[in-house]
Amino acid sequence: MKKSVDTGTGTGTGTVIDHLFVIESPNKKERIESYITGNPLLNGKCGVVATVGHILSLSRKYKVSSLTPDPKWEVDPKKRKQVSTIRSMVNRAKHVYLASDPDLAGEFIAWSVLHVCGLEESRYTRVVFHSITKESINNAIRHAIPNQMKINRNKVYAEQTRIILDQLIGFGVSPMIIKTTAGR
Repeated sequence: MKKSVDTGTGTGTGTVIDHLFVIESPNKKERIESYITGNPLLNGKCGVVATVGHILSLSRKYKVSSLTPDPKWEVDPKKRKQVSTIRSMVNRAKHVYLASDPDLAGEFIAWSVLHVCGLEESRYTRVVFHSITKESINNAIRHAIPNQMKINRNKVYAEQTRIILDQLIGFGVSPMIIKTTAGR
Protein backbone atom coordinates (compact mmCIF):
# COMPACT_ATOMS: atom_id res chain seq x y z
CA MET A 1 0.00 0.00 0.00
CA LYS A 2 1.21 3.49 -0.84
CA LYS A 3 1.77 5.88 1.99
CA SER A 4 0.87 9.49 2.46
CA VAL A 5 3.37 11.88 4.00
CA ASP A 6 2.33 14.20 6.81
CA THR A 7 2.67 17.56 5.13
CA GLY A 8 1.23 19.96 7.62
CA THR A 9 3.51 19.69 10.62
CA GLY A 10 7.01 19.54 9.19
CA THR A 11 7.52 15.94 10.35
CA GLY A 12 9.31 13.45 8.19
CA THR A 13 11.68 16.15 6.90
CA GLY A 14 14.00 13.68 5.16
CA THR A 15 11.28 11.66 3.46
CA VAL A 16 11.21 11.76 -0.32
CA ILE A 17 7.75 12.43 -1.71
CA ASP A 18 7.00 10.99 -5.13
CA HIS A 19 3.85 13.06 -5.78
CA LEU A 20 3.26 16.35 -3.95
CA PHE A 21 -0.05 18.14 -4.50
CA VAL A 22 -0.04 21.86 -3.69
CA ILE A 23 -3.57 23.08 -2.99
CA GLU A 24 -5.04 26.37 -1.72
CA SER A 25 -7.25 25.38 1.19
CA PRO A 26 -6.04 23.40 4.22
CA ASN A 27 -9.67 22.36 4.75
CA LYS A 28 -9.45 20.13 1.64
CA LYS A 29 -6.12 18.52 2.58
CA GLU A 30 -7.31 15.36 4.35
CA ARG A 31 -9.97 14.60 1.77
CA ILE A 32 -7.57 15.00 -1.18
CA GLU A 33 -4.92 12.93 0.63
CA SER A 34 -7.43 10.11 1.07
CA TYR A 35 -8.17 10.14 -2.69
CA ILE A 36 -4.56 10.24 -3.91
CA THR A 37 -3.06 7.83 -1.40
CA GLY A 38 -3.20 4.40 -2.99
CA ASN A 39 -4.39 5.89 -6.28
CA PRO A 40 -3.44 3.51 -9.12
CA LEU A 41 -2.50 6.51 -11.32
CA LEU A 42 0.25 7.51 -8.87
CA ASN A 43 3.09 5.19 -7.83
CA GLY A 44 4.89 5.92 -4.57
CA LYS A 45 4.45 8.24 -1.63
CA CYS A 46 1.96 11.07 -1.95
CA GLY A 47 1.66 14.29 0.00
CA VAL A 48 -0.48 17.40 0.13
CA VAL A 49 0.42 20.90 1.29
CA ALA A 50 -1.79 23.99 1.27
CA THR A 51 -0.75 27.54 0.42
CA VAL A 52 -3.61 28.88 2.57
CA GLY A 53 -4.46 31.38 -0.17
CA HIS A 54 -2.16 33.90 -1.85
CA ILE A 55 1.52 33.72 -0.87
CA LEU A 56 2.83 36.64 -2.95
CA SER A 57 1.92 40.30 -2.95
CA LEU A 58 3.19 43.34 -4.81
CA SER A 59 6.54 44.47 -3.47
CA ARG A 60 6.32 47.50 -1.23
CA LYS A 61 9.11 48.98 -3.35
CA TYR A 62 7.00 48.69 -6.51
CA LYS A 63 5.35 51.99 -7.37
CA VAL A 64 1.92 51.14 -8.77
CA SER A 65 1.60 54.64 -10.16
CA SER A 66 4.69 54.11 -12.35
CA LEU A 67 2.93 51.28 -14.22
CA THR A 68 6.20 49.61 -15.15
CA PRO A 69 5.66 46.48 -17.23
CA ASP A 70 7.54 44.27 -14.78
CA PRO A 71 5.93 44.38 -11.35
CA LYS A 72 7.94 42.99 -8.46
CA TRP A 73 6.38 40.36 -6.24
CA GLU A 74 7.43 39.33 -2.76
CA VAL A 75 6.39 36.73 -0.23
CA ASP A 76 3.56 38.09 1.89
CA PRO A 77 5.10 38.64 5.37
CA LYS A 78 2.15 36.78 6.95
CA LYS A 79 2.91 33.72 4.78
CA ARG A 80 6.67 33.32 5.36
CA LYS A 81 6.29 30.27 7.60
CA GLN A 82 3.88 28.60 5.15
CA VAL A 83 6.17 29.37 2.20
CA SER A 84 9.06 27.81 4.13
CA THR A 85 6.99 24.65 4.62
CA ILE A 86 6.01 24.60 0.93
CA ARG A 87 9.64 25.06 -0.21
CA SER A 88 10.78 22.25 2.07
CA MET A 89 8.12 19.90 0.72
CA VAL A 90 8.77 20.87 -2.91
CA ASN A 91 12.50 20.28 -2.44
CA ARG A 92 11.78 16.72 -1.24
CA ALA A 93 9.28 15.98 -4.02
CA LYS A 94 10.11 14.16 -7.21
CA HIS A 95 7.09 15.68 -8.95
CA VAL A 96 4.77 18.52 -7.94
CA TYR A 97 1.12 18.86 -8.95
CA LEU A 98 -0.03 22.48 -8.72
CA ALA A 99 -3.66 21.88 -7.81
CA SER A 100 -4.92 25.33 -6.87
CA ASP A 101 -8.40 26.43 -7.93
CA PRO A 102 -9.23 26.82 -11.66
CA ASP A 103 -9.95 30.57 -11.43
CA LEU A 104 -7.55 33.48 -12.09
CA ALA A 105 -6.49 33.68 -8.45
CA GLY A 106 -5.80 29.94 -8.43
CA GLU A 107 -3.61 30.21 -11.52
CA PHE A 108 -1.70 33.08 -9.91
CA ILE A 109 -1.25 31.02 -6.73
CA ALA A 110 0.10 28.10 -8.82
CA TRP A 111 2.52 30.50 -10.55
CA SER A 112 3.50 31.91 -7.14
CA VAL A 113 4.53 28.45 -5.94
CA LEU A 114 6.48 27.91 -9.16
CA HIS A 115 8.12 31.33 -8.69
CA VAL A 116 9.10 31.08 -5.00
CA CYS A 117 10.28 27.47 -5.27
CA GLY A 118 12.16 27.88 -8.53
CA LEU A 119 10.40 24.81 -9.92
CA GLU A 120 11.67 23.57 -13.27
CA GLU A 121 9.09 22.92 -16.01
CA SER A 122 9.87 19.19 -15.99
CA ARG A 123 9.13 18.86 -12.25
CA TYR A 124 5.57 20.11 -12.18
CA THR A 125 2.17 19.51 -13.72
CA ARG A 126 -0.83 21.83 -13.42
CA VAL A 127 -3.86 19.85 -12.36
CA VAL A 128 -7.36 21.28 -11.97
CA PHE A 129 -10.08 19.81 -9.77
CA HIS A 130 -13.60 21.06 -10.43
CA SER A 131 -14.86 19.38 -7.29
CA ILE A 132 -13.31 17.45 -4.44
CA THR A 133 -14.59 13.96 -5.19
CA LYS A 134 -12.60 10.83 -5.90
CA GLU A 135 -13.96 10.70 -9.46
CA SER A 136 -13.16 14.36 -10.18
CA ILE A 137 -9.63 14.06 -8.80
CA ASN A 138 -8.97 10.86 -10.77
CA ASN A 139 -10.27 12.50 -13.96
CA ALA A 140 -8.10 15.58 -13.39
CA ILE A 141 -4.98 13.46 -12.83
CA ARG A 142 -5.83 11.26 -15.81
CA HIS A 143 -6.09 14.37 -18.00
CA ALA A 144 -3.13 16.34 -16.61
CA ILE A 145 -0.39 13.69 -16.64
CA PRO A 146 -0.38 12.65 -20.31
CA ASN A 147 -1.04 16.21 -21.49
CA GLN A 148 1.74 17.63 -19.26
CA MET A 149 -0.51 20.56 -18.35
CA LYS A 150 1.35 23.73 -17.38
CA ILE A 151 0.39 27.07 -15.88
CA ASN A 152 -1.69 29.28 -18.16
CA ARG A 153 0.45 32.43 -18.25
CA ASN A 154 -2.39 34.49 -19.74
CA LYS A 155 -4.49 33.80 -16.64
CA VAL A 156 -1.52 34.72 -14.44
CA TYR A 157 -1.06 38.03 -16.29
CA ALA A 158 -4.80 38.73 -16.00
CA GLU A 159 -4.71 38.20 -12.24
CA GLN A 160 -1.55 40.29 -11.88
CA THR A 161 -3.30 43.08 -13.81
CA ARG A 162 -6.33 42.82 -11.52
CA ILE A 163 -4.09 43.10 -8.45
CA ILE A 164 -2.32 46.15 -9.88
CA LEU A 165 -5.64 47.77 -10.83
CA ASP A 166 -6.92 47.14 -7.30
CA GLN A 167 -3.89 49.02 -5.97
CA LEU A 168 -4.08 51.79 -8.56
CA ILE A 169 -7.81 52.44 -8.81
CA GLY A 170 -9.25 50.81 -5.75
CA PHE A 171 -10.53 47.48 -4.55
CA GLY A 172 -14.08 48.23 -5.67
CA VAL A 173 -13.10 47.61 -9.31
CA SER A 174 -12.43 43.87 -8.96
CA PRO A 175 -15.99 42.78 -8.15
CA MET A 176 -17.21 44.76 -11.14
CA ILE A 177 -14.60 43.15 -13.44
CA ILE A 178 -15.33 39.67 -12.12
CA LYS A 179 -19.07 40.16 -12.63
CA THR A 180 -18.50 41.45 -16.17
CA THR A 181 -16.05 38.69 -17.18
CA ALA A 182 -17.67 35.85 -15.19
CA GLY A 183 -14.37 35.37 -13.35
CA ARG A 184 -12.38 34.44 -16.43
